[in-house]
Amino acid sequence: MKFAALAIIATLLVLLTLLWRRWRRSVRADYIRTYTFPPALYEKLRKRRPELALKDCQLVGRALRQFFWPTCKAVAVTCPCPLKSPTTCGMS
Repeated sequence: MKFAALAIIATLLVLLTLLWRRWRRSVRADYIRTYTFPPALYEKLRKRRPELALKDCQLVGRALRQFFWPTCKAVAVTCPCPLKSPTTCGMS
């Protein structure tokens, strides 16, 4: 009797944990999908790269979402940010 009750409780805990993890992942995915970047980010980007139009800046925002999407889908692995190459740092 006690073993059956413990088995049921353990099974329920495992199911609740799996459902909670799936819910958290979907919340993170919605956050990444619907996040609006602050206008200051686009202004700073256009100041650094004046040849970019607003549409190009929006494409950069889309690429950032695509970059952070694997982090959301990963279970226990974080996605590292790329380092600046010497040519983008002005060290060439």
